[in-house]
Amino acid sequence: MELSLAPREASRADPDPGQPPRWTCYNQGMAQTDLAERRGPDDAVATLERALRGFRGDLTVADAAARSGLSLRDAERGLQGLVARYRGHLAATTSGELLFRFPRGLVRPREHRVWMRALTKTANAVMGVGRFLVRAWVSVVAISYAVLFAVILIALAARSEGDGIGTALAVLFRIVAEALFWTFHPFSPFRLGEAPRLSRRRRLGPAREDVPFYEKVNRFVFGPPRRPPDPLEQRRGLIAEIRHQHGRVGIGDVMRVTGLPRGEADALMSKLMIDLDGEVSVTDDGAIVYTFRDLRRTAALAPAPSTPRPVPYYQHQAALAPVTGNPTGSNVLFAALNGFNLVASATALANGLTLERLNWLLTNIAADTLATAGAGPEGLAVLFGVIPLVFSLALFVLPLARVLRRPAQRARIAAENGRRRLAALVLAEAETSYPADKIEEAFAAGAGRQATQRELLDAVWSLGGQYDLNPDGEPVYRFEPLATEQRALVGLREEARATERSAGEIVFSSDA
Repeated sequence: MELSLAPREASRADPDPGQPPRWTCYNQGMAQTDLAERRGPDDAVATLERALRGFRGDLTVADAAARSGLSLRDAERGLQGLVARYRGHLAATTSGELLFRFPRGLVRPREHRVWMRALTKTANAVMGVGRFLVRAWVSVVAISYAVLFAVILIALAARSEGDGIGTALAVLFRIVAEALFWTFHPFSPFRLGEAPRLSRRRRLGPAREDVPFYEKVNRFVFGPPRRPPDPLEQRRGLIAEIRHQHGRVGIGDVMRVTGLPRGEADALMSKLMIDLDGEVSVTDDGAIVYTFRDLRRTAALAPAPSTPRPVPYYQHQAALAPVTGNPTGSNVLFAALNGFNLVASATALANGLTLERLNWLLTNIAADTLATAGAGPEGLAVLFGVIPLVFSLALFVLPLARVLRRPAQRARIAAENGRRRLAALVLAEAETSYPADKIEEAFAAGAGRQATQRELLDAVWSLGGQYDLNPDGEPVYRFEPLATEQRALVGLREEARATERSAGEIVFSSDA
């Protein structure tokens, strides 16, 4: 078999005909095959995982190729995949070499471990079952218990006044009918259903959210629903930022769009490098920059990309979620209903109100022989005592637990807003160092209070900074990698050629 290497001719599909030629392998009797495309990123990652099992430390692309036998191109793509999967880090040396760092080895983050994912799925399943049970309990069972307890109380009251059970049931029916009428009547202020169309059209101010009854119950017990993050929305924002930045970005740009700490932003950028066919390089100043030339291609004739640039995450303040997210009237209604069941079930448990005793009680009330019937049957009231008591307590304990956690949540929200204000400072100015008092003032302006030493150090570290002393012995916070990166990107963006945006002239169209 005869092999030869020759440069491939430039074609319209090449990103830049002026770039050095890519070497192509010609095999007699076989189709032309590009060596750089013979192995996919997933295959390279799997090969490196086997070759680097037990490894811990730094690697160059050449080190990875020597350990695995991969080509330099495949080794580089595989290392980028490992950084994204195991949250490694990139570093640049004084000679312009790129290092892939795995200080803890190939250890998956907690949220990506198999047992952690299984535990999370189990917890979500249990929570889903819990929500279903609570909805069924409050929407059906709790109301049924309230009606049954009301029957017993009204029957006893009617007996004490000398009336029969029929009168008691008639009074109960009227009470239930009145409650249903004022709950579901279209013009009732206590209505739980959907507002009439006429009132919705003429309503002034912002429209209220129409929430079903069972969803209000769910919010009362478990809190307001949380909107799951959309990974595609985050990616769309990053792609829009890359296109607005002429295809040249750094980790600081990822942090500005997503709000991720520098380590997680580094891993996310490595994943984008694989998915969006990017390139990583080291500038003369030692800055690590990422280039995505193919993302600049557009059919639009406007001088700027048509997609809007994403708003920096720090322009939005984090807010504390409400306890229930329901109107006050709904919370009062649920609390009153559940409180009635709690008191009634505790009374039934204390008096041993079993089914046998309830049947005995109603029979003697109807026959007017309660005074001479004796003590009646005794036992543990499970149906009317234990079950409603436990569920009623749970419906109060869960919201109460959220209320007790609010001070800690409020402190975390304040720390996050302080970090966002600090990010607005260092990501916008990109200075090499800041005096300690300026950093502390920025954090306090966002948090509304002075930061603890731990909160301040965590915020600075998440942005890629570190604590240091200047030559005069005064404390400063340094952000040298971020400042070097931003200075290098300014020059690279100015040098970016406008022709990279062009999709070329149309030579064929199916509608011609």
